[in-house]
Amino acid sequence: ALGFRNPFSMACDPISGSPAVADNGPGDGHDQVRIVAPGTNHGWPISSLRHEFSPPLFDAQSAHIAPTGIAVRREGSG
Repeated sequence: ALGFRNPFSMACDPISGSPAVADNGPGDGHDQVRIVAPGTNHGWPISSLRHEFSPPLFDAQSAHIAPTGIAVRREGSG
């Protein structure tokens, strides 16, 4: 995977093994949580040659919220 700007943390789903990453943007918000899969482009920088960006699971859309820690919790797991 490519296109991360400033990944702060990562956690893997204990069942699927898929990693989730908290990725912080350039300071104007849009800090994101993304599920990472091989070959995906997460959009940084915008001038990337491949423009098929993977959509985020969560986009803060605010400079006041910045996800920096992450944990994966399954529904019904406690």
